[in-house]
Amino acid sequence: MTPPFVALQATLPPDIEGALLGLDVPELLTPSQWIERHRFISEGNAYPGLYSFDRTPYLREPIDALNDPSLRRHVWQFASQVGKTDGALGAVGYWMAHSPRRVLILWPTDTDAKINSKTKVEPLIEDTPELRERVARPGSRDSGNTWDLKVFPGGFIRVATGQTSNAYRASAMPVVVLDELDKFPRDVQGEGDPVSLVEARQETFLHTRIGATTLLISSPTTYRRSAIESYYELSDRRRYYLPCPECGGKFVLVFSEEHTRIPKTIPRGMLHFDDADPTSVRAGCPHCSAQIEEKQKPDMVRNGEWIPDVPERSDSGRGYHLSALYTLLGSSWEQIAEKWVESCKVVPKLKAFVNTVLAETYVDKGDAPEWEELYRRRERYPMNVIPKRASVLVAGLDVQKNRIECLLLAYGPEMECWVIDRRIWPGDPSENEVWKHVERLLGETFKIKGGHEDARARVSRMAIDAGYLSSEVYKRVRGIPRAIAVRGQSHLRTIIGTAKTVDVDRRGNRIARGGRYWPVGTDMAKEELFAWLKRDPPLRPEEEGYPRGWCHINEQDPEFFRQLCSEVKAERKSAGRTTWTFQPIRDRNEVLDMWVYARGAAETLGLDRWSASDWEAESKRVRAPLRSGKTPSRPGATVRPVNVRPIKPR
Repeated sequence: MTPPFVALQATLPPDIEGALLGLDVPELLTPSQWIERHRFISEGNAYPGLYSFDRTPYLREPIDALNDPSLRRHVWQFASQVGKTDGALGAVGYWMAHSPRRVLILWPTDTDAKINSKTKVEPLIEDTPELRERVARPGSRDSGNTWDLKVFPGGFIRVATGQTSNAYRASAMPVVVLDELDKFPRDVQGEGDPVSLVEARQETFLHTRIGATTLLISSPTTYRRSAIESYYELSDRRRYYLPCPECGGKFVLVFSEEHTRIPKTIPRGMLHFDDADPTSVRAGCPHCSAQIEEKQKPDMVRNGEWIPDVPERSDSGRGYHLSALYTLLGSSWEQIAEKWVESCKVVPKLKAFVNTVLAETYVDKGDAPEWEELYRRRERYPMNVIPKRASVLVAGLDVQKNRIECLLLAYGPEMECWVIDRRIWPGDPSENEVWKHVERLLGETFKIKGGHEDARARVSRMAIDAGYLSSEVYKRVRGIPRAIAVRGQSHLRTIIGTAKTVDVDRRGNRIARGGRYWPVGTDMAKEELFAWLKRDPPLRPEEEGYPRGWCHINEQDPEFFRQLCSEVKAERKSAGRTTWTFQPIRDRNEVLDMWVYARGAAETLGLDRWSASDWEAESKRVRAPLRSGKTPSRPGATVRPVNVRPIKPR
């Protein structure tokens, strides 16, 4: 961006321009120019002296963009140790000296704020003469120089923690920096997310000369729970392209296919090396296949450029992504390769490597697959018909305040399953009317492919969630054959647990043959389901068959798939312990819950322990012709409950 005075000067007649040159007008610089001329780094740092962009050329454009009043939100999804915080503070120094304004810098905790104020903000001022003379000496009366407030002519810097809502309620700030955004609370004391709270206080500056600037800085954390990644995805998504030293073709450095979110349409220079010899690391040019060595990196980085993935979004803000593969300050490619080899041995180290070195979100193996991919993979087969390879039909029911929802799954050998139907019955679950649909479902017969034309099957086991209106569900289950009550338990390390008695006599003793519910290990069931859903389909299913647990889903609407993929595994800390449990990422998850209950129903029948001969016998039984005038025999008559020896088919 050309400084305003320079642009004006270029349009003036020579005589007026000459007159202006005689005036004492301060030289107008861009933030990066000011930093190179005036920013000093104190002794004791890795690179003391005058700051040089020769070591961080990738920071020049992001820093200069901060001074453009037409750009509001700036997102830096950067690796650790690439100079991101120092770069942001350099821009703050520029504003102090060149364009005074109020600046709010937020760090995740009070401790972070105090430490960074002492170790980063104060050295910025003390080590830079042009800034030091603008701020009173600490300790002087009414100095306006404390750890959380630095007053200078025309403005001030306020340092605070992002944990409390008070920091966001302070006087309106045209510039706000949120450093390490992913460590901020998602909801600040029940008042909303940090970025929304900040930007709501900046509205008055939007159409002023200086504009409103929000800078979000962070290394990312976990996939689909990372705040910095979510804001980066909403931006114009700039990436740093390097020129190949051989052919000049531009590409983005990538460490591995597995740990990158960069679209395949972008030319990627992949690092490759032998795990036993990290010194062999090279980057391959995607254009000419040249093998690029580490010693060629400095010239490439200094001649690199930022290119947006979505240029149509560039008018309102900027988003930048940078991994440590580009750094000229810290680890070399060889050192990064060594870190990778070491981190692969321990999951927490691998996560830290992906987050802080690659600047990518870590995808937990228990996370849900992408719903869009499953939607594209949906199959065309008829509803309410049992496929040829399936023999047992189960149902999972979710009880809501104003309806009951049902998911029907058909299972075959190796736990291969098919979605048969999804049904929603509106009504108050405390009233009889909606339960009539449940009873009718158990009496309904379903056509079976691959057998006699008269062959029919019914639901073998129905699992009804008793988490809501528990007593009502227990009462209803007593009168519904082949139905059981279930309750989800995330900590259970099996898919189905031992049935629990819920009925008691007048003395408070449990009635041995009274009502029961079955605990379902929801986290175990979801881990299994998501692992099955994330697999790639076989290339030749007619020849190869499908892998164990393959899930066939017919032409359901997109909402079905969104709900199926509505949860991810999240870290939870309590009483000094860290655990991982599934947490929702969408408002509705009924399909996922019903699938888990249906899987629990299948588990109570012992389907996952059936042998090939068991499945063959059951298939013959359910596909046999009906005798005249008879209703179909109960499907699953040969199905054994958990811990019961199989009843061999007759």
